[in-house]
Amino acid sequence: MNKDRDITVDILRGLGIISMIWNHYEGGEISQYNKNFDIWFHAVFMPLFYVVSGYFFNKRACDGGQFIIKKFKQLMVPYAFWGVFHSLYSFVLDGSWERLRQGIQSLFVSPTSYVPIAGALWFLPALFWINVIYYLLNRLFTNKIILFMVSAMMSFFGMFAASQHLFVMGLDAALPGIIFMATGVILRDIKESKIQEQIFSMKWFVFVPLWIINDLLILFVNPAVNFRTGEYGIYPLTYINAVVAAILLWNFSRFIRKIMIGKLCFLVDVLASIGRNSLIYVALNQWCILYVKNGFVTLADLGGNGIVLQILSRLAATAVVCFICYVVMCVMSGDERLKKCIGK
Repeated sequence: MNKDRDITVDILRGLGIISMIWNHYEGGEISQYNKNFDIWFHAVFMPLFYVVSGYFFNKRACDGGQFIIKKFKQLMVPYAFWGVFHSLYSFVLDGSWERLRQGIQSLFVSPTSYVPIAGALWFLPALFWINVIYYLLNRLFTNKIILFMVSAMMSFFGMFAASQHLFVMGLDAALPGIIFMATGVILRDIKESKIQEQIFSMKWFVFVPLWIINDLLILFVNPAVNFRTGEYGIYPLTYINAVVAAILLWNFSRFIRKIMIGKLCFLVDVLASIGRNSLIYVALNQWCILYVKNGFVTLADLGGNGIVLQILSRLAATAVVCFICYVVMCVMSGDERLKKCIGK
């Protein structure tokens, strides 16, 4: 279904990418804060990106072969390009042939266990497999209820199997995400229905308590969730937490767009740009952090290393990383061949 690009979704993805960079930056000593944010981030933003992918899913755009080839070019070509780049770059830094061998092997066998420098790349093959599997399920099951039930069963099986490390090449992180992609499709259908106002334009007196309750469940009731390492907590609660968080963040993104349009329009454009080009930031953010982190940690230490200074330091580092990724993207996207490789 062709539709105008929804800038709210771009802002939503932009917020996810900025949160990812914030989480990857590990400077400072706010240990309990870091731990709580890490728990919240993994429980919310990994499934959120699966939900957003489902929101844009279109099985009628092309036939099976074309769909798979298209997704392979969009996700796996940049994955291989950046994975090899980071593996070679890591080798240049430490000169270890064994680490190079491990990096290349993990890249094409088990990306969820180890990818040099850019560990976040594991997400790309997982997203590729989710798209392929969900596309095939759509071809097998035309009834929406049956399709969702099968997606749910496959995901819950995948959560169990992934904890036993039964799969390779990102499948261990992909199967548990299928239910979230199916949910994204449902949310898209809801957005075109009469009840979309209640879900996507939530009143503040519903939004605030729901956000608090959901966060309390994530932080204090459900065990830690991490799709990369195969930790899924209490499966039904993990699903509920992630979907509620996705809807709340959708509302928050709409609120940001609403209050900033006409006043702070450039911030909307920045967030939307990051969301539209999220793959570049996934591939490059950890490489950038290698070079900016020490400087900002040192600045925080010189100022007494207080909590406020650490937070400001991390905010500044996150902004610099985003800027570097943007510059690299602009430079490399000038060449059509490179454009396909970098995921632009």
